[in-house]
Amino acid sequence: PGSRRDTLDNHFGDYNWRKVIGLGPMLLRKVKEAGAERGEHVADFLELSASVARDYPQQVAQWTADVQAWEQDRTRANPFASPTDKISENAVRLELAREEEQALALGQLTFFHDEISPSMLITQGIEIEDQQRNLEEVIKNLGKHPTDLQQAKIQEGRNRLRRRIEAWREIQQLYLPGVITLRTRSAGSSPPEVWHLHLPSEILTDITLEPCFLDFEWRLHRAQAFVVLDSLRCHLLIRSQMFKSKFRHVHGQGSLTRSHKLIESIQTKVTYDATKYREVHAKLERLAIPLKKQGWMKELPVLAEADVRGLNVGDEGTTEGRRTISWIWKAPTGQASEATAIIQIQNLALRIEWCKARARAHRWQEECLLLQEEMRRTLAFFQFEVDSWMQVGLDLAPSESNEGLRAYAFRQANSRAGLFSRCEKIWNNCAQYLALGEGAPIISKSGGVDRELWSPL
Repeated sequence: PGSRRDTLDNHFGDYNWRKVIGLGPMLLRKVKEAGAERGEHVADFLELSASVARDYPQQVAQWTADVQAWEQDRTRANPFASPTDKISENAVRLELAREEEQALALGQLTFFHDEISPSMLITQGIEIEDQQRNLEEVIKNLGKHPTDLQQAKIQEGRNRLRRRIEAWREIQQLYLPGVITLRTRSAGSSPPEVWHLHLPSEILTDITLEPCFLDFEWRLHRAQAFVVLDSLRCHLLIRSQMFKSKFRHVHGQGSLTRSHKLIESIQTKVTYDATKYREVHAKLERLAIPLKKQGWMKELPVLAEADVRGLNVGDEGTTEGRRTISWIWKAPTGQASEATAIIQIQNLALRIEWCKARARAHRWQEECLLLQEEMRRTLAFFQFEVDSWMQVGLDLAPSESNEGLRAYAFRQANSRAGLFSRCEKIWNNCAQYLALGEGAPIISKSGGVDRELWSPL
């Protein structure tokens, strides 16, 4: 036991020492990343805020007051959330969990796993589908010549996805034993992002399924479709706002390039949302037949390519007098008029996206401030270590028996002094770097951040 403890102590000590000597390069790397991210996200937020302020002068001031009031008192209405009652995946998951609890109490449901219930199995399968879809999107946007770091991140993502799918499949075969045969047929050396998960909607005609599994997937996908539709509307509104701002106010190559890049990133999200909605809709169509669902396509119609357009954009080739609004902008419920509902959707989507952009800008501003404080404390720590070890060596009386102890103490003090000098050298220009660019804090005469002069965005 004593040898084992000594070995563990040695490993822990080695790890901690490597962490200490790596503080300099690690913080420098974080400073470079934080400075670039701060400039990008603050510029994006300021551009979005200016665009909204030109068309809705009082909205930005009201949103700012609302979000600052919520940050001071979290009992107020959350400006990041939609106040309307809408179907969400989390609400459906809660409903399914409560139903399973009642069925379990009545002896009408059997669990084949200690921790994973039938509804949780389907929920996790849908989450894995989202991970596969996200990974495919990242790979598609890599470009022709990805860097080694990009390829490494892709491979790490594939490894994580592979492990999660394999663990999920072990539980799936407890509830759906027939999938083992189907899985054997489709086995291959393909990457995990294209693996078939054999959810109930995919194997309706292959094996016999309990109706509860079909119902679970139907309800979860229905909620998912509403959430994706909200996301699509939000991104279309932001894209329209960015186009309007670009044509009216953006001039110069630098501004045009940044604006084009922002619009391109939003267009990628629009395409992703539309593709995801169509995939979810296809699953709902397959599940609706055995479940005998009727009338659901009135609230969730088929999304054609022509339907994915902005609020003020008509079908291609139509004149303004014949222009119609895409069905995605029409309120499915409520007694408000269509025009009123559309305005509410527009204001709500813009407000939520504005709040999120503001939060991202603040997150990287705060990261830069924290990194500066971490660097200051790191230098103070090394100086404290130098002084402590020097004091230990000086406190030992110069004698033959203390020579080794004094040498060890002075050596430790020298190594800490070297770390101090190294960090001071590689961090020499960090303060100037963080004081440049969009969102940089105002430095007071004393050298610290002037909180009164640096007002939040």
